[in-house]
Amino acid sequence: ILKSENCTAITYAVKDNGKEKESSQLSSANRVKITFNLGDNFVAEKNQKVIYMKLINPSGSTVPSPDQGSFTFQGSETIYTQKINFQYTNTKQQLQLIWDKGNSTLAKGNYKVELYCEGFIIGSGCFNLR
Repeated sequence: ILKSENCTAITYAVKDNGKEKESSQLSSANRVKITFNLGDNFVAEKNQKVIYMKLINPSGSTVPSPDQGSFTFQGSETIYTQKINFQYTNTKQQLQLIWDKGNSTLAKGNYKVELYCEGFIIGSGCFNLR
């Protein structure tokens, strides 16, 4: 089982020219960057892996991905917000998921980020929009 360490979720306002500025204001935040480390794991296979990220809004619902994608967790299909494919090397790796708001509607409050890989939850983080 992979485990994430130091999971951080930071919200940004991205301008038309591509410049980013940290922002926790609902009216301007339109990007979330989730950064985390995967620790050494010499038992896990070195191969291509997928990490699914669920962005859970203040009402407890997952913000869906544009393609309405899902994955299996504890025998049930669950939707995800973003996914990343990567090559796992059994050594410490830093990964980053970037989610752009697009047409999604967000609300004020506390958001939770959950990370899943190979049927297990491997980490979580949170942020607040004011």
